[in-house]
Amino acid sequence: MGISIARLLQGYPRLWCAVATMIAIPLLMPSPHASAGENGPTPYDWDSFDWTELTSARATYICLADEPASWCFEWWESRTIKVVKRVPEVVTEDPAPPLPVVKQKAVPDNRWNALLKRIASGPPSPPDLRMLTLRADEDEDPAAMEVLGYAYAQGWGVDQDYTRAYEYYGRAFSLGSSDVKSNLDQLRKHLEPVQQERLKGMFKAPRRRRVSF
Repeated sequence: MGISIARLLQGYPRLWCAVATMIAIPLLMPSPHASAGENGPTPYDWDSFDWTELTSARATYICLADEPASWCFEWWESRTIKVVKRVPEVVTEDPAPPLPVVKQKAVPDNRWNALLKRIASGPPSPPDLRMLTLRADEDEDPAAMEVLGYAYAQGWGVDQDYTRAYEYYGRAFSLGSSDVKSNLDQLRKHLEPVQQERLKGMFKAPRRRRVSF
């Protein structure tokens, strides 16, 4: 059996009034954010609201309108993500150390070895002496310096010259040939004080180890 709600409420006048009021009031009241204008709410109706509590979707809708709310600029600034472009770190390998520069010898080793075989059986010839001098002076070979020191000390293939003998022995000593120290001590006895001082100054030059006198 069907009974309408109106008939059911006929016996309850106070309840009927309450229900009618609950239905009618929301319909008659304007939207909480709407203005009284004919075109409905405008963004200016939102100026008095705390935009920080609005959803992003709602705030975007308001701020994209033709007449955005006054706080829209601040809202857009708050949503701006400042991107800092990072330069990728480039990992570079340490460069390989440069290869040592090999200086071409004035007297190649094959010619030097042949020279040593020749002078093992006799004094050096003038061409051999030139080759010995090149090997000593240009290639800085302490072995060639020792041979020349002996040649000038003994007058072996050259005129005897204690000063030059001491010079070549001293240069060999400064390059690490410590076994010639006794030869230097013997030669020093044959040198005049002036010659000793001159040679002493020579071996104080930079990059040469000092000879102990």
